[in-house]
Amino acid sequence: MNKPVERVRTASGHELIFRETGPHTPLTRYRNHPVKKLFTIIGALFLVLAGCEQDTEFPLILLPTAEPSSKMCNDRGIDHYRQQDYQSVLIDFVQARTADHTAGEIHFNLALTRLKLGEEDKALESFRLAVKHAYGNPKILQSPLLNRYLNLKKQ
Repeated sequence: MNKPVERVRTASGHELIFRETGPHTPLTRYRNHPVKKLFTIIGALFLVLAGCEQDTEFPLILLPTAEPSSKMCNDRGIDHYRQQDYQSVLIDFVQARTADHTAGEIHFNLALTRLKLGEEDKALESFRLAVKHAYGNPKILQSPLLNRYLNLKKQ
């Protein structure tokens, strides 16, 4: 048994085909419609970009037991990072490092900031110091950005 088919040509010249598939549920197909091509391209682009890892790392906070002036400078740096004021961020994190040079979180934060500022060589050194002073911190040691960056520079 053939289902009823209705063909309609739109003003733009595209052909719409309506097939009855059940009560009040017509199936609509567009042939040679430019929007179909656009959605295909957007879908393919989305799949490609979804496979790419994005740099979504964010500066790490210090524990409440950290050296007080270091923690204060680090917290201020995180606030400036949210505002994307990377020169101020750099100053804050350098001050935090001066107060406590053994905190891996501060070195990690400096590396993120230096990458934002395009200082890749200094970022690499900060990443290395972050690993050295991580003391088992998984947020540093398992950071996809840190590991990817250090692995790229080894090659």
